[in-house]
Amino acid sequence: MATGLNFFDSLIAVDGVSVTSTINRTELVSTIQAATPDTYFDSTNEIGKVVVYYLHQDGRQQKQIIHDEQTHQASVQWSAFARDGTWQKYKIKAYDLDGAIFNLTRAYIDSTSNDVTHSDGTMSLNTF
Repeated sequence: MATGLNFFDSLIAVDGVSVTSTINRTELVSTIQAATPDTYFDSTNEIGKVVVYYLHQDGRQQKQIIHDEQTHQASVQWSAFARDGTWQKYKIKAYDLDGAIFNLTRAYIDSTSNDVTHSDGTMSLNTF
């Protein structure tokens, strides 16, 4: 079972090559409920579109991954212009199927299983 809030289908992503990101809905609901019990986000069946935001450690580049509300997956790639270093997952915006929105901040995101690293044209990803 995946332990990150989203995970990838590859360990390494070469710049310009797409990989798939998948939302771990069970972990997302648990993390939201730990942040604040919310009746709109108390079931994995109620999760719609999810946007995951990564921010480079120097704060100069940002990446958004918009996950489809049906499959909870997104195709993503980093460009050759991506800065080397740690890309921190700093926010997740989850939508439920009724339109409610929940912003999950960095304080509730476990960085050990959610940050990624870019170096020399490749991104090291979490696949668990």
